[in-house]
Amino acid sequence: MAGRVAGSIGRTARHTCAADRRRKKRRLREARARLIADLSQPPTVSGTAREVGLSLKRLLHGFKEIYGETPAQLLRHERLLLARRLVEEGQLPLKEVAWRVGYHHVTNFVNAFSAEYGVPPGGWGGNGPPLRRAARRPNVWRRSRRSRPPAQGAFLHGIGEGRASFTGSRSKVATG
Repeated sequence: MAGRVAGSIGRTARHTCAADRRRKKRRLREARARLIADLSQPPTVSGTAREVGLSLKRLLHGFKEIYGETPAQLLRHERLLLARRLVEEGQLPLKEVAWRVGYHHVTNFVNAFSAEYGVPPGGWGGNGPPLRRAARRPNVWRRSRRSRPPAQGAFLHGIGEGRASFTGSRSKVATG
């Protein structure tokens, strides 16, 4: 008799776990649908988790487990897919496309589009992707006004000859 009771308890526990997994997947699908329903102004992830009855941690873990990406990555991917469709249609200016997919600044939209597809949206064209896709640039140091190497001809003078000073091409060597 004890064996039958233990066996039925095991089956009930397995049935309950399977039902919980199905319920969790249904909630995750509902959360995904809510997130991508309005790409221009999506709800917050924590608010969506609350609305579907999951904790934020469970929602994030479940997204990674089922969809292979976080909600933020999913949202970015969906935005760029819609943007690609709108750019291919060629009827809207880039500013309007950027706004419709949730980017408030065209520059941010162009950078995200270029990172995803290898070419800027202006180079994508109305007939689909360009004939030759540009290779992705490696993430290397780029020149900017804030971090610039010394001007050509600038060097350190006087090391070992008194005091060292940083000089440009027109300055005199400081020795002492």
